Amino acid sequence: MAKNNFKTIDKLIEDPRRVIAIVIIIVVVVLLLYFFWGKIQTLFAKLSGKIQANQELNEYTEQTGQTPSLSDVKIRSLANQIEEAAYDDNLFFGLGTNEEKIYDAFNQLGNTADLLKLKSIYGTRHDKMLDATISSELNRGEIRTLNNILANKNIDYSFK
Repeated sequence: MAKNNFKTIDKLIEDPRRVIAIVIIIVVVVLLLYFFWGKIQTLFAKLSGKIQANQELNEYTEQTGQTPSLSDVKIRSLANQIEEAAYDDNLFFGLGTNEEKIYDAFNQLGNTADLLKLKSIYGTRHDKMLDATISSELNRGEIRTLNNILANKNIDYSFK
């Protein structure tokens, strides 16, 4: 059996053009991995975040029986509104955050399941997960205001 493997390898490298082609393919694959490693990691992080957010929603629904009151289309719209507000082009050349737009988006949520669905959808469409966007774009006082909005709507979730 081992002799057959060596014959196959010998036959494979018999033609120098094959060896060159194989080496080129290996180099190209290594270079692609090197240059796109950050993108690959981001993709896996998004996928992992989406899975975690979906699990969180499923567990919450199983425990409480509560399902989202808003449609997926509406929640996608709110996710886009939050992303646009985080990088509002009308504020300081795109360097500002429009907190009022963010508050407005959260004011439209009907229940905790809506928020968990928003986290899931937001994480699949944007570079950051929702919690990371909120913590990086809002200061402590603004996060407190956002958490008050959620508490007033009896939404059992708070941002840190």
